[in-house]
Amino acid sequence: MAGASGGNLMKTPILHVASILAALFLAVAEAAAIENVEQLRSACDGGDARACFRLAFVHADGKQVPKDVPKALALFVKACDGGHAAGCFSAGMKLRLGFGVPRDLKRAAALFRRGCDGGFVSACQELGSLYLRGIGVPKDLAKAARFYRKACDAGRSGACARLRKLKTAGAATRQRPNSPQGRNAPDQSACDNGDVKACMGLAAAYARGRGVPRDRRKAAALLRKACDGGHARGCFFLAVGYMRGLGVRQNPRQAAIYFGKACDGGHQGGCEELRKLNAGRATARPGGAPASSGGGARQPEPTRAPDAAAADCDKGDAKACYDIAFAYAKGRGVPKDKRRSVILTHKACDLGYPKACHALAIGYGRGLIGQRDPQRAAALYRKACDAGFMKSCFNLGNAYREGKGVARDMNKMAALYRKACDGGEPRSCYNIGVMYRKGVLVGRDLRVSAAFLARACQNNLMIGCFHLAGMYVKGSGVPRDESIAASLLRKACGGGHVMGCFNLGVAHERGAGVARDDAKAARFYAKACQGGLRRGCDAARRLNGQGPRGRNERGAPGGQPPSRARLPVACDAGDARACFRLGELYRTGKSVARHLGRAAAYYRRACEAGDVRGCARAGRMHDLGIGVPRDRALAARFFRQACDGGAARSCNVLGVLYSKGDGVPRDKRQAARLYLKACDGGNAVGCTNLAHLYYNGAGVPRDKTQAAALLRKACAGGDMEGCSRIGQMYDDGDGLTRNRTVAAKFFRKACDGDHAQSCNNLAVLYASGDGVPRDVKRAATLYLKACDGGDAIGCTNLGYMHDAGKGMPLDKARAIAFYRRGCDDGDPGGCFNLGLMHGKGDGVPRNKTLAGLYFRIACDGGDPKGCYNYALMFEAGYGVRKNSRRARQLYARACDLRNQRACAKLRTLTNQAR
Repeated sequence: MAGASGGNLMKTPILHVASILAALFLAVAEAAAIENVEQLRSACDGGDARACFRLAFVHADGKQVPKDVPKALALFVKACDGGHAAGCFSAGMKLRLGFGVPRDLKRAAALFRRGCDGGFVSACQELGSLYLRGIGVPKDLAKAARFYRKACDAGRSGACARLRKLKTAGAATRQRPNSPQGRNAPDQSACDNGDVKACMGLAAAYARGRGVPRDRRKAAALLRKACDGGHARGCFFLAVGYMRGLGVRQNPRQAAIYFGKACDGGHQGGCEELRKLNAGRATARPGGAPASSGGGARQPEPTRAPDAAAADCDKGDAKACYDIAFAYAKGRGVPKDKRRSVILTHKACDLGYPKACHALAIGYGRGLIGQRDPQRAAALYRKACDAGFMKSCFNLGNAYREGKGVARDMNKMAALYRKACDGGEPRSCYNIGVMYRKGVLVGRDLRVSAAFLARACQNNLMIGCFHLAGMYVKGSGVPRDESIAASLLRKACGGGHVMGCFNLGVAHERGAGVARDDAKAARFYAKACQGGLRRGCDAARRLNGQGPRGRNERGAPGGQPPSRARLPVACDAGDARACFRLGELYRTGKSVARHLGRAAAYYRRACEAGDVRGCARAGRMHDLGIGVPRDRALAARFFRQACDGGAARSCNVLGVLYSKGDGVPRDKRQAARLYLKACDGGNAVGCTNLAHLYYNGAGVPRDKTQAAALLRKACAGGDMEGCSRIGQMYDDGDGLTRNRTVAAKFFRKACDGDHAQSCNNLAVLYASGDGVPRDVKRAATLYLKACDGGDAIGCTNLGYMHDAGKGMPLDKARAIAFYRRGCDDGDPGGCFNLGLMHGKGDGVPRNKTLAGLYFRIACDGGDPKGCYNYALMFEAGYGVRKNSRRARQLYARACDLRNQRACAKLRTLTNQAR
């Protein structure tokens, strides 16, 4: 990794990146790993909060000990009780999301508060979100703003974005006038006492059915009351109601009267609508005589932009420039002038108003301002995104995904989506959730996917609610809970997601998570039908006793297509191939409606009839919970049948289950036998897994020579992980004679197969000229490939090359960008180097707060230099409040990570304290 710290905030040249064998081999012998766990356990029992925190992660990930989430939660709470703020946050997240433990939002809020009080800013941000939405605590926008401010002051951009939204809406100190009491309990008494804002809020509630039954007539009456009290927007919306017949009888003459009142009250929209209405009447009258608007309403003279706003724009008020530009674009109060609007929008953007940059980007991207210019649109999106406008970050991420105006870069896309999600943009959260669910650019992690989908759903993106409901139904990444799934589907349906309505109808029809109720099922099916879903129409007709349409979902008469009609008969007669083909059809949705449950049933029947492919498919579906409840024990039974029938891949998967003790008793010897069978059957991954057991001496005698032979076989069979591992062994001289030239050969083969970490390791050899001719430009190219492939250390090392000007032009901005990518992807070295640059003001404005933030992240990631420099800041009061106790804690952590300077500092401070 790049960078090392001394006593002052400075950088030293790049070090050789040692091959991290532990990440690939889990290359700590099992006995040593167990001894380490025992040490953590004894330290935790002795009151060491840090040890409890680390032990909780051991139990949470289940790599060294059997996975036990409730025990992990108890240890996180114990760490929290011992003053470990990160423990409070981790325990709170477990309880909030319900990962492996029952959800308890009140307790989660209490833990977030303790974490926030202990200085863990992520806890402050989460607590702000809870108060903003009233989750687990009473809704309180003032408290939400306070906690967001605390997180924002510590450098959390997402919290800053939320805080800006609250301030813009005036919500930090009062409820929104058009959203009475959080849209739950409208204040009728305030409206009756003459509070026109309360009347407007009530009208909005009745119009949308928020907190009260939907009633447009009552909404119109309340708008009339607000209009009579002098509220121009009330007059405008009442006029719209008369134009469209919403809650009142359609009456354009009355609409003109209320548009006139709105215009007289200063509502530019009212003036514009009245002008259009009168222009339409003049055209319709014979003889061209203009018609009266009725009721004394008059057509106003066209008004110019307010002088005060124009003066503010001239003085540099960006928002005033944007408001005037908007008026010229719409012709509201001023003559419509597109050219003038564009000029003023550019001025607002140049003055730093991100919404103006976003509007320009849309215009250039869609060809609304001259010809389409995707490059210019991307540059404007970037400018708005850098200023904190999260919709622009999302759109820029889309540009990188589609290669519009920028080179296609999926890693940049993911980073922008993550930034936008942290800033409260729900579509970005949904996209990241899908990426984690499918394993696109990131490791497949259903728990993380569920967390991001939950954030999308909380921000009212209904497709996020719908997919999260599906995960709760299957127990994918979250505990299986059909009642939570039903509540999520209800929210999705209420937001207009037709498949949410249909699936909610299915839940009511089957009694899944809700009481069985055919009447409610029919109602939700009908709602899906109204949204254009044909299946909803058919289901509603069926429940209402009208019978089916007589055609299947794809429009073919009779259900099964003629070419497939004999398959069910053949399957019933015991034809295994027919059963397997039916399973494939239902799994893929070809020629029949896709139905994973039926697919699994046919795969089971194929397996019972002797088809090995059916056994393998059935095992996979039960292993992952696809279409059936997840059942690893049953999956192991199917995998065993497939393995006995010669399916090498199933032997490997069964070996993994025995190695982990998942669904079967943990048995490394049995795992080794199965890996051997898979390897002999041509499964390269099985060879790699067996090599891992020989390397660690788990279930077989420890034999690194045999491990190397198996890795060579795996590499020859096309498993890039095997190539990388044998390269690691040659690079380190671990079990083999050290030979960097041979290591480079294996790293090159793995890198050509898109193994990102091997690209980084090969780049290190080219940078140092060790085993290959020294070629820093080649090293830079390989670092870039590693970084784009998701290797965080590759990003950090490429950042260092730009930072130091070694093999790349000296470019501090690009160095910071790559350091940030490395940090965001989990390399503490990248975070550490960012801290150094912010601390020195090297390529960025000097910012002590951000320097401390990055040092803390590096320290939390296990970087001793990050802990050491963060301790220096607390000892000297540099950018943080001076705190000798905190400094000693950080020096102790750095010393535990074998930083000798930290050990010396710790001894000095301890002696001084005595």
